Amino acid sequence: MLDYHSRQLIVILSLTLLGLSVTVEAQYSSEVVLDLRTLTVEYTPALRADDPSHQMLLSDPSEPKAGHVRVAQIETDASIRMAGVEIAVEEPDAVVTGSSAMSELRLARYDLWLTGSSNGWRLDVADSQGGPLTAPSSIFGTVPLTHTTVTANSPTFIAGLVPTGSDQARLLLRWGRHEWTTEVQFLIPRESRPRQRDPLGDQRTFEFDSAEIQRSNRLTRRNTATVQLGNGPRLMVVYGRNMQVEDRDFAHLVSVETDMVVTTTASAVIRFDIDVPLQFGEVTLNTGNVGGLRDSPGGYGVWLRRAAEGWRLVFNDEPDAWGTQHDPSFDAGEVSLDYLQGDDSSRALSASVVMTTPDQGRFVLIWGPHEWSANFTVLS
Repeated sequence: MLDYHSRQLIVILSLTLLGLSVTVEAQYSSEVVLDLRTLTVEYTPALRADDPSHQMLLSDPSEPKAGHVRVAQIETDASIRMAGVEIAVEEPDAVVTGSSAMSELRLARYDLWLTGSSNGWRLDVADSQGGPLTAPSSIFGTVPLTHTTVTANSPTFIAGLVPTGSDQARLLLRWGRHEWTTEVQFLIPRESRPRQRDPLGDQRTFEFDSAEIQRSNRLTRRNTATVQLGNGPRLMVVYGRNMQVEDRDFAHLVSVETDMVVTTTASAVIRFDIDVPLQFGEVTLNTGNVGGLRDSPGGYGVWLRRAAEGWRLVFNDEPDAWGTQHDPSFDAGEVSLDYLQGDDSSRALSASVVMTTPDQGRFVLIWGPHEWSANFTVLS
């Protein structure tokens, strides 16, 4: 019997002999799971900024000419609102299998079209059609976008989701020297909805695997933010749920002394799983240090340290330590953080990773009015 690689080789040779050209587009995605509610944005790297057909949208740094391009698809298993546009997901029906009651997974999926006019840029939310399209059909709603001209050029289109609280996320789009953002909010509290999806993926069967059960139980108390680079490597951040500004752990942030890390009594340390090496300034995060929650090649604990001037991000080789148990002997390195203070002082703790170019990204921490970030490069 031929092995998998032999069968693949035969298929490739057969297609070549037939004179067929087959192109498989890698699917990139950014996903957040907040209280077991999942929101995903998917896109392909085929949308190049230097393509002449996109110049109407991208040539002017401040005002686009008329035009539209389908740039991504958004999928959710819970009702959301995007800047006044509501996407409803019908609540699942309970399905009884043996002695277990599960719920049938319901998903809403829509195309996102970047559209330009004399009034600026917007997102048209349209029915998901698939295949090559030149114009949106059955537009569901229109979402205004906040636009910024950025220094780092992204030669291809990039989309990402940054959690900004327990029930909301920021949708970020990058293309050329343009950046657009809008806010997305879940409408229904998780506590009022039936169980739908395990945060590690769509699992329609259950096996009595103690390791899987332990892993699932751990993640039901934590949120995740994941980036998938093509159909291959992933970067995933795992952090505690419902870390509110009213809780005593937020007081630890406010009162932390210089050169000390911020501790949390109600959750484990923020965990960062990587499938590929990353470069944060002078610090290289390599794979191979530990196993991950999902058997990732590398995993790190991420700590926030108060410095004499500003803040620093500390990477530690103990990714599963409790939030009060930082051991500096396992520190792998630390980098300076960029800091912003926003207007919303009520945001729960969130941590995420988002790409800003095909091979560069940003690690983001948000808590209350505070927002920290550190840039990184994906190493080949």
